Amino acid sequence: MPNGSTERPRPDFRLARFEVLNWGTFDGRVWKIEPNGENALLTGDIGSGKSTLVDALTTLLVPPRKITYNKAAGAEVRERSLYSYVRGEYRSVSNELTGGAQAQALRGENSYSVILSVFADRGLDRSVTVAQVFWLRDGERNPSRRAFLGVWYGYPEPAQAAPR
Repeated sequence: MPNGSTERPRPDFRLARFEVLNWGTFDGRVWKIEPNGENALLTGDIGSGKSTLVDALTTLLVPPRKITYNKAAGAEVRERSLYSYVRGEYRSVSNELTGGAQAQALRGENSYSVILSVFADRGLDRSVTVAQVFWLRDGERNPSRRAFLGVWYGYPEPAQAAPR
């Protein structure tokens, strides 16, 4: 604040931490990105998961009816869905007998996924945690969901890596 002004800083919530569990091909453990409010750049080879992470953040923040998956990769067709992300579908295998294709997945029909983000405002010493949990039961094509929102006072410290 210039010249000792008592004016409060303008609210500026920025991404502090982003986590996925069993989302797309990010399987079996919590995968984290911790930009801690700084700018970040996602880079990687084709198929490394950049669009999958963008789709996870989109799923967390955009109303379900407005989501178009794999938009970041320029996909025109609906090759990905909430169902395919919860199951961890990663490729289609052709069936020579039926002429169709069947998706191969990392997880079965009874699956769950978790997406979590922490947005923090250092100036106001506040943070907001937004999370969604998705789950499937046998025979379901539309995952159930539960959303969570928490508002905290205090800037979150970066998570410490667990010793291996």
